[in-house]
Amino acid sequence: RWYKNWHTHPHHQHAHWSIFVIITFFVFSFLSGSINSTGKFYSEQNSALAQAGLTLGISGDRFTINGNPQFLLFISYFDAMNASDATLDSDFAQLKSLGFNGVRVLPNWFPQPANQLMDINGNLRPGMLARLVNIVQKAQNNNLIVDITFCRECISGLAVASYQNGIVSTAQGLISYRNLYFDIQNEADHPNNDRISAAEARQIRGAIKAVDSQRIVSVSLISDSGNEQAFVINGAMNF
Repeated sequence: RWYKNWHTHPHHQHAHWSIFVIITFFVFSFLSGSINSTGKFYSEQNSALAQAGLTLGISGDRFTINGNPQFLLFISYFDAMNASDATLDSDFAQLKSLGFNGVRVLPNWFPQPANQLMDINGNLRPGMLARLVNIVQKAQNNNLIVDITFCRECISGLAVASYQNGIVSTAQGLISYRNLYFDIQNEADHPNNDRISAAEARQIRGAIKAVDSQRIVSVSLISDSGNEQAFVINGAMNF
Protein backbone atom coordinates (compact mmCIF):
# COMPACT_ATOMS: atom_id res chain seq x y z
CA ARG A 1 0.00 0.00 0.00
CA TRP A 2 2.81 2.40 0.90
CA TYR A 3 4.49 1.78 -2.49
CA LYS A 4 1.23 2.48 -4.35
CA ASN A 5 0.77 5.72 -2.43
CA TRP A 6 4.39 6.73 -3.13
CA HIS A 7 4.26 5.70 -6.79
CA THR A 8 1.24 7.93 -7.36
CA HIS A 9 2.74 10.80 -5.37
CA PRO A 10 3.31 13.96 -7.55
CA HIS A 11 7.01 14.15 -6.52
CA HIS A 12 7.75 10.49 -7.35
CA GLN A 13 9.18 11.24 -10.82
CA HIS A 14 11.45 14.02 -9.49
CA ALA A 15 12.82 11.67 -6.85
CA HIS A 16 13.72 9.12 -9.54
CA TRP A 17 15.71 11.75 -11.47
CA SER A 18 17.46 12.96 -8.30
CA ILE A 19 18.55 9.42 -7.43
CA PHE A 20 19.72 8.87 -11.02
CA VAL A 21 21.81 12.06 -11.01
CA ILE A 22 23.40 11.22 -7.64
CA ILE A 23 24.32 7.68 -8.73
CA THR A 24 25.67 8.96 -12.05
CA PHE A 25 27.83 11.52 -10.24
CA PHE A 26 29.39 8.90 -7.96
CA VAL A 27 29.99 6.44 -10.81
CA PHE A 28 31.62 9.15 -12.95
CA SER A 29 33.79 10.27 -10.03
CA PHE A 30 34.92 6.69 -9.45
CA LEU A 31 35.72 6.11 -13.10
CA SER A 32 37.57 9.43 -13.41
CA GLY A 33 39.68 8.59 -10.40
CA SER A 34 40.42 5.15 -11.80
CA ILE A 35 41.45 6.57 -15.18
CA ASN A 36 43.66 9.20 -13.60
CA SER A 37 45.22 6.60 -11.32
CA THR A 38 45.84 4.30 -14.27
CA GLY A 39 47.50 7.08 -16.27
CA LYS A 40 49.63 7.97 -13.30
CA PHE A 41 50.46 4.28 -12.82
CA TYR A 42 51.71 3.87 -16.39
CA SER A 43 53.66 7.14 -16.22
CA GLU A 44 55.32 6.02 -13.01
CA GLN A 45 56.02 2.60 -14.51
CA ASN A 46 57.80 4.17 -17.51
CA SER A 47 59.85 6.33 -15.19
CA ALA A 48 60.64 3.35 -12.98
CA LEU A 49 61.66 1.32 -16.01
CA ALA A 50 64.18 4.00 -16.97
CA GLN A 51 65.50 4.49 -13.46
CA ALA A 52 65.76 0.82 -12.50
CA GLY A 53 68.95 0.21 -14.50
CA LEU A 54 72.40 1.73 -14.77
CA THR A 55 73.49 5.09 -13.45
CA LEU A 56 76.63 6.51 -14.98
CA GLY A 57 78.63 8.87 -12.80
CA ILE A 58 82.04 10.45 -12.35
CA SER A 59 84.12 10.33 -9.18
CA GLY A 60 87.41 12.20 -9.38
CA ASP A 61 89.11 11.03 -12.55
CA ARG A 62 87.12 7.82 -12.91
CA PHE A 63 83.75 6.78 -14.28
CA THR A 64 81.35 4.97 -12.00
CA ILE A 65 78.44 2.67 -12.68
CA ASN A 66 75.90 2.58 -9.89
CA GLY A 67 78.53 4.21 -7.68
CA ASN A 68 81.30 1.69 -8.39
CA PRO A 69 84.50 2.77 -10.26
CA GLN A 70 84.55 1.26 -13.74
CA PHE A 71 86.87 1.41 -16.73
CA LEU A 72 84.61 1.75 -19.77
CA LEU A 73 85.21 0.06 -23.10
CA PHE A 74 83.04 1.47 -25.91
CA ILE A 75 82.42 0.61 -29.54
CA SER A 76 80.93 2.89 -32.20
CA TYR A 77 77.52 1.77 -33.46
CA PHE A 78 76.94 4.14 -36.35
CA ASP A 79 73.75 2.67 -37.78
CA ALA A 80 71.79 2.49 -34.55
CA MET A 81 68.97 4.77 -35.76
CA ASN A 82 68.34 2.43 -38.71
CA ALA A 83 68.55 -0.85 -36.79
CA SER A 84 65.52 -3.04 -36.08
CA ASP A 85 64.58 -4.11 -32.58
CA ALA A 86 65.78 -7.64 -33.29
CA THR A 87 69.13 -6.36 -34.54
CA LEU A 88 69.59 -4.08 -31.52
CA ASP A 89 68.75 -6.90 -29.12
CA SER A 90 71.11 -9.32 -30.82
CA ASP A 91 73.99 -6.87 -31.29
CA PHE A 92 73.79 -5.42 -27.77
CA ALA A 93 73.72 -8.89 -26.20
CA GLN A 94 76.75 -9.94 -28.23
CA LEU A 95 78.68 -6.74 -27.50
CA LYS A 96 78.07 -7.20 -23.78
CA SER A 97 79.22 -10.82 -23.98
CA LEU A 98 82.43 -9.65 -25.68
CA GLY A 99 83.24 -7.38 -22.75
CA PHE A 100 82.06 -3.99 -23.99
CA ASN A 101 80.56 -1.58 -21.45
CA GLY A 102 78.92 0.81 -23.88
CA VAL A 103 78.07 1.89 -27.41
CA ARG A 104 78.61 5.18 -29.17
CA VAL A 105 75.69 6.25 -31.34
CA LEU A 106 75.39 9.27 -33.63
CA PRO A 107 71.68 10.09 -34.00
CA ASN A 108 72.32 12.75 -36.68
CA TRP A 109 74.44 10.45 -38.86
CA PHE A 110 73.72 11.13 -42.52
CA PRO A 111 73.47 7.98 -44.69
CA GLN A 112 69.65 8.08 -44.42
CA PRO A 113 68.46 11.66 -43.70
CA ALA A 114 64.91 10.50 -42.96
CA ASN A 115 66.27 8.66 -39.92
CA GLN A 116 68.29 11.57 -38.56
CA LEU A 117 67.19 12.81 -35.16
CA MET A 118 67.02 16.49 -36.17
CA ASP A 119 65.92 18.39 -39.24
CA ILE A 120 67.57 21.51 -40.66
CA ASN A 121 65.69 23.71 -38.16
CA GLY A 122 66.81 21.72 -35.14
CA ASN A 123 63.38 20.18 -34.66
CA LEU A 124 63.28 16.50 -33.73
CA ARG A 125 61.88 14.47 -36.62
CA PRO A 126 58.61 12.63 -35.89
CA GLY A 127 59.28 9.31 -34.22
CA MET A 128 63.04 9.76 -34.01
CA LEU A 129 63.24 10.67 -30.33
CA ALA A 130 61.18 7.57 -29.54
CA ARG A 131 63.63 5.56 -31.62
CA LEU A 132 66.57 6.97 -29.69
CA VAL A 133 64.82 6.28 -26.37
CA ASN A 134 64.28 2.70 -27.55
CA ILE A 135 68.01 2.35 -28.29
CA VAL A 136 68.91 3.67 -24.84
CA GLN A 137 66.40 1.35 -23.16
CA LYS A 138 67.65 -1.71 -25.05
CA ALA A 139 71.22 -0.79 -24.15
CA GLN A 140 70.19 -0.55 -20.52
CA ASN A 141 68.49 -3.95 -20.76
CA ASN A 142 71.93 -5.31 -21.68
CA ASN A 143 73.80 -3.30 -19.02
CA LEU A 144 75.37 -0.99 -21.58
CA ILE A 145 76.15 2.72 -21.30
CA VAL A 146 75.34 4.94 -24.31
CA ASP A 147 77.56 7.73 -25.63
CA ILE A 148 75.20 9.95 -27.63
CA THR A 149 77.43 11.92 -29.97
CA PHE A 150 75.92 14.80 -31.92
CA CYS A 151 77.32 16.15 -35.18
CA ARG A 152 76.21 19.48 -36.55
CA GLU A 153 78.00 18.93 -39.87
CA CYS A 154 75.84 15.87 -40.56
CA ILE A 155 72.89 18.16 -41.38
CA SER A 156 73.88 20.68 -44.03
CA GLY A 157 72.77 24.23 -43.21
CA LEU A 158 71.96 23.54 -39.54
CA ALA A 159 72.56 26.77 -37.58
CA VAL A 160 74.26 26.56 -34.18
CA ALA A 161 71.19 27.97 -32.38
CA SER A 162 68.94 25.36 -34.01
CA TYR A 163 71.48 22.65 -33.25
CA GLN A 164 71.46 23.66 -29.59
CA ASN A 165 67.66 23.59 -29.49
CA GLY A 166 67.66 20.06 -30.90
CA ILE A 167 70.18 18.86 -28.31
CA VAL A 168 68.22 20.45 -25.47
CA SER A 169 64.98 18.82 -26.70
CA THR A 170 66.81 15.49 -26.72
CA ALA A 171 68.07 16.11 -23.18
CA GLN A 172 64.50 16.73 -22.04
CA GLY A 173 63.28 13.55 -23.72
CA LEU A 174 65.98 11.41 -22.09
CA ILE A 175 65.94 12.95 -18.62
CA SER A 176 64.73 9.73 -16.95
CA TYR A 177 67.65 7.70 -18.33
CA ARG A 178 70.95 7.81 -16.46
CA ASN A 179 72.87 5.22 -18.48
CA LEU A 180 74.14 7.77 -20.99
CA TYR A 181 76.15 10.91 -21.54
CA PHE A 182 76.14 13.58 -24.23
CA ASP A 183 79.07 14.32 -26.52
CA ILE A 184 77.79 17.61 -27.91
CA GLN A 185 80.00 17.66 -31.03
CA ASN A 186 82.14 15.13 -32.84
CA GLU A 187 85.61 16.56 -33.59
CA ALA A 188 84.53 20.05 -32.56
CA ASP A 189 87.90 21.61 -33.47
CA HIS A 190 87.97 20.21 -37.02
CA PRO A 191 89.35 22.84 -39.44
CA ASN A 192 86.15 22.78 -41.51
CA ASN A 193 83.89 25.62 -40.39
CA ASP A 194 80.87 23.37 -39.87
CA ARG A 195 81.22 22.37 -36.20
CA ILE A 196 81.03 24.58 -33.10
CA SER A 197 83.45 26.97 -31.41
CA ALA A 198 84.69 26.66 -27.83
CA ALA A 199 82.31 29.44 -26.76
CA GLU A 200 79.36 27.74 -28.49
CA ALA A 201 80.28 24.43 -26.86
CA ARG A 202 80.17 26.06 -23.42
CA GLN A 203 76.80 27.64 -24.26
CA ILE A 204 75.31 24.31 -25.37
CA ARG A 205 76.68 22.63 -22.27
CA GLY A 206 74.98 25.28 -20.12
CA ALA A 207 71.67 24.84 -21.93
CA ILE A 208 71.74 21.07 -21.27
CA LYS A 209 72.57 21.56 -17.60
CA ALA A 210 69.67 24.02 -17.32
CA VAL A 211 67.19 21.21 -18.06
CA ASP A 212 69.17 18.30 -16.57
CA SER A 213 71.81 19.44 -14.11
CA GLN A 214 73.09 15.90 -13.52
CA ARG A 215 73.63 15.00 -17.17
CA ILE A 216 77.27 14.20 -17.99
CA VAL A 217 78.40 16.36 -20.91
CA SER A 218 81.55 16.18 -23.00
CA VAL A 219 82.89 17.29 -26.38
CA SER A 220 85.11 15.41 -28.84
CA LEU A 221 88.30 16.89 -30.25
CA ILE A 222 90.78 15.85 -32.89
CA SER A 223 93.53 13.74 -31.31
CA ASP A 224 96.47 15.78 -29.97
CA SER A 225 94.98 19.05 -31.22
CA GLY A 226 95.97 20.88 -28.04
CA ASN A 227 92.49 22.44 -27.68
CA GLU A 228 91.53 20.73 -24.43
CA GLN A 229 91.96 23.92 -22.41
CA ALA A 230 89.63 25.94 -24.64
CA PHE A 231 86.92 23.33 -25.16
CA VAL A 232 86.99 21.00 -22.16
CA ILE A 233 88.34 23.00 -19.23
CA ASN A 234 87.11 26.48 -20.14
CA GLY A 235 83.92 24.90 -21.48
CA ALA A 236 83.24 23.34 -18.04
CA MET A 237 82.76 19.88 -19.54
CA ASN A 238 82.54 16.90 -17.20
CA PHE A 239 85.48 15.31 -19.02
